[in-house]
Amino acid sequence: MARLGVDIGGTFTDVVLDTGAGMVSRSSRVSPQMREYERFNTTIANAYIKPPRASYLGRLENRLAREGADCPIYLMHSGGGIMALEAAAEFPVRLVESGPAGGAIFAADLAVRPGLDGMNATAFPWGVMTMPVEATEQVGPVIIWRKELRPDSGGAGQYRGGLGQVMEVGARAGHEFDISAMLDRVDHPARGRRGGQQGAPTRIARDDGTPMRSKGRQSVPHGACVQMAFPGGAGYGVPGTRAPEAVRRDLALGYITAEVAREVYGLSPEEIEKIEASARRGESF
Repeated sequence: MARLGVDIGGTFTDVVLDTGAGMVSRSSRVSPQMREYERFNTTIANAYIKPPRASYLGRLENRLAREGADCPIYLMHSGGGIMALEAAAEFPVRLVESGPAGGAIFAADLAVRPGLDGMNATAFPWGVMTMPVEATEQVGPVIIWRKELRPDSGGAGQYRGGLGQVMEVGARAGHEFDISAMLDRVDHPARGRRGGQQGAPTRIARDDGTPMRSKGRQSVPHGACVQMAFPGGAGYGVPGTRAPEAVRRDLALGYITAEVAREVYGLSPEEIEKIEASARRGESF
């Protein structure tokens, strides 16, 4: 049975959870930050998953040793970095959602690369582009009115940066909601390489144009929606060297607008009109 203790001395209240077998979780070590509620919740989660996670990591270490692996073992944590196996066993809560963090790092790595265009919508949500709208809407009174690729968000280049997404989220009638924003790339979009252009920055606002902060919890009044435009990857190489067939395909698929096709890639108005007409007829590119 777990035991709970509270140390009210020092700088702030320290919650201590003992789940037995020497597995103690102290809030001052698990989550050394202000705000007791957040620190307490994080410590409870750490104490709850610590015994099974420590057992699993111990078995993993022994199995790797039997297979002849004598190198240090590291695991990805929720910040996208790595931590030693011993630290992971002590603070397993820091491994929670490490997959999404890894997806974001993976997306950043693929955004600018020689030889291939960037992958679309890799950075959100959760490192993939296939999170179904229904999975979000069925757990609460949330409606996702719009979720699509963001045209022109990938930086122009010989190899185009991957596109971000546009999402518009609201609540069902009779409901208000809060949003806890944790968005990056607002002031510092992805930078191009070797002449490539930068990707589009993140934008967040209410549907009436009211700006919203990229960080922190914010209330959304009844009837309002949040519009989020997620960032795109940067381009690689000079845009003028992009293969013409790739530019035509991007325009036909809606990855770039006619304006970018004309002003950045140099397509003529006649060629743009021809490509758009072919796309409307459903012809492939």
